[in-house]
Amino acid sequence: MIAEDKGSEKLFDGHYRYLKDGNEYSQEIFSVTKNLDAKTIIYSSEILSRVSTGEFLKIKCHYEVNSSWNPTKVNVIKSLGNEFADELYEYDTSSQILKYTFLSDGPAHQVERAIGGKFHISTPAVLTSLLFTMQKRYNSVSRNQYYTVVSVNDWIYEGAPEDRFIYLEYKTGEKEELKINGQSLSSTKCMLYEHDSIHNVKENPVIYYQSKHIGIPYKADLGEGIEVVISNLKEWQTETYEFKDVFKS
Repeated sequence: MIAEDKGSEKLFDGHYRYLKDGNEYSQEIFSVTKNLDAKTIIYSSEILSRVSTGEFLKIKCHYEVNSSWNPTKVNVIKSLGNEFADELYEYDTSSQILKYTFLSDGPAHQVERAIGGKFHISTPAVLTSLLFTMQKRYNSVSRNQYYTVVSVNDWIYEGAPEDRFIYLEYKTGEKEELKINGQSLSSTKCMLYEHDSIHNVKENPVIYYQSKHIGIPYKADLGEGIEVVISNLKEWQTETYEFKDVFKS
């Protein structure tokens, strides 16, 4: 995990299990801290998966947001055997310029562009998948549109990140509690689409169960028997300076 700064305050620690038809194939360990000097919140996660060759795919994500929940620094580092890729997004709030840097075995690439208003940067981490919901109040009667920046690069540079819209529909009227390992968790069910309802496109959404803890999901149903489920979540108690279990399987 990325080391914490001295001027930081711990908020959460946790762990996700990635399941395919009930069988675990990957895990994501994460932490959330507050940078007291920069007045930002940092979401850090590490995903570890064994691929068919027996090698381990490791992905580290660092996602830093300001008081408006806009990303200011996002770093995604991937490694698999001898391959690696390092993607860095840096956002200057004063100039509203987003700088993207891609490093791998080939030459380095860097592009800059202007972005104003609210936006989200997509990463492979489930931890950061719903951070855009913190940026504005949602409409519970229709799909909510969000603006996101998505990388098109894997191990080699294919081009600059692309702009996409995503649509989230909240099922606030459904009172069914989420149950994980027999424990009930209070959550908000939301469904993520690539198209708005007015587009009349039939698609199966990704279903999330969002906790009340600063955008952290409890569970994601990705379809085709794949789901990501939280196995523990601990909240830092500033009064006692220790972690308290929010959920533990």
